[in-house]
Amino acid sequence: MGENFLVAGQPGLRGFFITRGIDASSEEIAKAEAIAAVMADAQLSRAASVEPTVTVKAIHPIAESSHVRETRYFFFPMAATQHEQTLRAS
Repeated sequence: MGENFLVAGQPGLRGFFITRGIDASSEEIAKAEAIAAVMADAQLSRAASVEPTVTVKAIHPIAESSHVRETRYFFFPMAATQHEQTLRAS
């Protein structure tokens, strides 16, 4: 799950859900590689005012013969921060 990203063609900050298949020797390595892959995605960019975050919500080991179906991003609008609400009121 990601939060506080700017996404081309979409207004305001966005959060998202996505599924990624990572081949790794441990859950910690899989988690780090999944986060790095998402953070490197060119369609996501960082806002100057808010630090984006990426959190791994679940890790499931699967057999090597299985194929993981990666999903596209499912974006949702983030709630306005106190700073953004103040700027809009000005």
